[in-house]
Amino acid sequence: MKQQKTYTLRPDWKDQFPFYMLGLALAPVFGTGLLIIYFLKQRQDAIRYIIRDDEITLNEGKRSVRVTLAGVDQVTAHQSRLEKRFGIGRLHLQAEGRGYELRGIARPERIRDLLLVAIETEKARLRQKEKVKGEFPELSAGSVDKVNTLVGLWQQGLIDDEEYERERNKI
Repeated sequence: MKQQKTYTLRPDWKDQFPFYMLGLALAPVFGTGLLIIYFLKQRQDAIRYIIRDDEITLNEGKRSVRVTLAGVDQVTAHQSRLEKRFGIGRLHLQAEGRGYELRGIARPERIRDLLLVAIETEKARLRQKEKVKGEFPELSAGSVDKVNTLVGLWQQGLIDDEEYERERNKI
């Protein structure tokens, strides 16, 4: 079995830059600023976006959402002027009728392009799997034994070719 690749993305600290600056400005005021910075860091550390070969898991604190790559219809990257300056942005995923946002992503255009390649690869893999599945009929456990019995009877000459084909088509 092929080893699955896993990539973990975290929001960049620059995503919360104005709030960090507010925290620094308020630091002399009874340590209020330090509390702001602490809570921003805790919130940022709780967010993870885990990308695997077949799915994306969005972990935001206690909330976790899994999105299959084959179910993703659209991926777009957005950046405000400030985000462009810092080299960060947001990715919007449209999947299975729902929208998801990955915030604070460094180089969002590059990540978007990689995601689009991964999505196409997963969709192609699933199409190939369906194609191969269609080529081989599903056999139940009992039908395999029946086919083996029919082959044995046919090889021994106890049934002719026509009977063999007719019985095999029934299975």
